Amino acid sequence: MFSKKLVYPLFAAALFAIVGCSDTSHANSAPDDEASAENSSSSFGLHDLDLILGNSSSSIIIIDPSKGDNPESSASEDEGEDADKKDGDKKDTDKKDSTDNVTSSNSEAGDSGNADEDSDEPASSSSKTKTSSSSEDEPTHEIVPLTNGKCVDDTTSAIKQALKKVNERSVSMFQALSKKDIDQVKVSSDTTKMMYGKILARSPKSCEAQVGYAISSVMDFLNNDLLNEIVNAYKKGGNAPFNSLTDESMINNLVQTANEISNDKSTITLKMQKELADEMIPGIDSSIIYMQNVISVGDYKMNVPVDGKDREVDNSEFQPALGLLFAAKAVFTMVCSVNLEVAHNNSYDWISALNSINIRKEQKISATQAEAVKIAIDLIKADKLFTSVYESWTDEWAKIPVYLDSAFHESRAGFKYSISESAEPGEQDNDIYVVGDDADADVSLDDIQNMVTALDIAIDAIELPYKINYKGIDAQINVKKFFANTDGITKFNPYYVYTDESDLTTFYFTDKSGKKTISLVDVANMKDLDVNALVNKVVFPDPTFGGIFPKFSTQEDIWNFISSVNDL
Repeated sequence: MFSKKLVYPLFAAALFAIVGCSDTSHANSAPDDEASAENSSSSFGLHDLDLILGNSSSSIIIIDPSKGDNPESSASEDEGEDADKKDGDKKDTDKKDSTDNVTSSNSEAGDSGNADEDSDEPASSSSKTKTSSSSEDEPTHEIVPLTNGKCVDDTTSAIKQALKKVNERSVSMFQALSKKDIDQVKVSSDTTKMMYGKILARSPKSCEAQVGYAISSVMDFLNNDLLNEIVNAYKKGGNAPFNSLTDESMINNLVQTANEISNDKSTITLKMQKELADEMIPGIDSSIIYMQNVISVGDYKMNVPVDGKDREVDNSEFQPALGLLFAAKAVFTMVCSVNLEVAHNNSYDWISALNSINIRKEQKISATQAEAVKIAIDLIKADKLFTSVYESWTDEWAKIPVYLDSAFHESRAGFKYSISESAEPGEQDNDIYVVGDDADADVSLDDIQNMVTALDIAIDAIELPYKINYKGIDAQINVKKFFANTDGITKFNPYYVYTDESDLTTFYFTDKSGKKTISLVDVANMKDLDVNALVNKVVFPDPTFGGIFPKFSTQEDIWNFISSVNDL
């Protein structure tokens, strides 16, 4: 088991700690009990679930809030009203802070609508029209309204029995994950997701089913065909380590993998962006909506069976989990939004050739290497589209700070919730992880508070120009300015001139007028970073980098900052 450090709340935040990462000191069962429970839950199949729910074995309706599905609930309206009334008065500062933030995210997303069923391209549900693309190669995307609607506990006998069985199966899935049995997780997650979907078809407002579907949907990403194709192609390269981008064997294996996945119609880069846009982002969106529904209840708690004992999951886990989902949404959106294509004639071989050059030696390079250098230089020219934002993704690109802000607020609220729980005797008796300073605590109050402090800093950095004053670093960063830029980063490159593509010694940095200042080979041969040797010799056209560093006004400001960071 994992040591009693911050790994507990971090894994719990992802809800992976529901089983595999929980401390066995909180459980009463023996290993035989665990194995027995695992075998029992794994033998429970879709047909068994159908018998409990009274479905025909062929009927299955997956409820996806991102698609606007909304069948009638089998739970009574009175039950929903009672739950709303019961939880309406429950408030606390951190919960309100988090909910307000989610509301701001919702308002950015737009109104819901219907996709164009006749198109292969996913439509924007906020505009009710098919997303247009400025290029056939650009990944398309679907913007999902992140709206909240309270869920309820469905006390129907069949639903309760079904959830108990499927939750046990979910536990087995996480136990397989803790044992790194990825093949078993793949099999389990697909079926488990379908099971929660069947329950949601009968009881769309069920909190437990919504949590289960949200988490199993993310786990089911492991079954993604393209992801598995890439992994299998990389494994063909033998024992190439995935350690460092400077490792030649790893780079060559990555190039080989990229070439194998690419074809005449599309490259691995565009395939991955399309897969993220069409499959994974909508899956994340659905999970976000379901987790928001659970959190909007106010103080919802659910029990899951772990090693023969019911363990409680609450906002200590729900809100950091939602935070991670928002963070994933931000990262996936970032990857989809930007032109990251570096293939040349649908091949990545030039990267291996470029990597084979010893830049520190003054020597002629081969024709293949010279071609690779030419491709690299051409790629980073200021007038190229590399790193620019696709026109059809500019709106989503601009929302990334909102997604990150939501990620930080939700995670912070969850950790604050766990701190408040630790102050109430008995509140953590059955929790996934225990916060406190006692011997049986999984994580200390100081550690959790440090997480909150770090998130406070992250929130400030996202919402306002953030002043850094740390170990000699004195700078101000405006993160929103980075996401206001859609033209890419090549326009910020330092001035340079390169006269002979077969001779790296002819690559020189210049000043603004074009006068040569220092060669690339000389820079590469520096043993240590020498700011005095580089300032006003490697010259950047805009010291503020488009307003990202608003206080930088000179080349000295840039290099002093680089030097301070390098000294950390």
